[in-house]
Amino acid sequence: MEFEIRQVSWFISNMVNYGLTKTDVMVLNHLIMKYADYEEWKTFFVRQTTLASELSMLQPNVSRSFKKLQAAGLLVELSPNSYHIRITDQHDRQPDRVE
Repeated sequence: MEFEIRQVSWFISNMVNYGLTKTDVMVLNHLIMKYADYEEWKTFFVRQTTLASELSMLQPNVSRSFKKLQAAGLLVELSPNSYHIRITDQHDRQPDRVE
């Protein structure tokens, strides 16, 4: 249980420290549910224009959210249009890189 609370604390701290907005969290949640199938570290492919259409948003707003989520360490870009979600602070986990 303590480990789970630390994960939640790390996640919330990153959200606060990087000033994530409700829009940023909405984008992250959509990525987690639809593209990562609720799995941390699962590699998925998505175009920002597709995501913008799915969320009825403008692409520049999705791009801004992607940049903020990446800066917070919650969204990791592996290659163009290839990402994975990072919700915990597990530094020892080294996912496969997509070239």
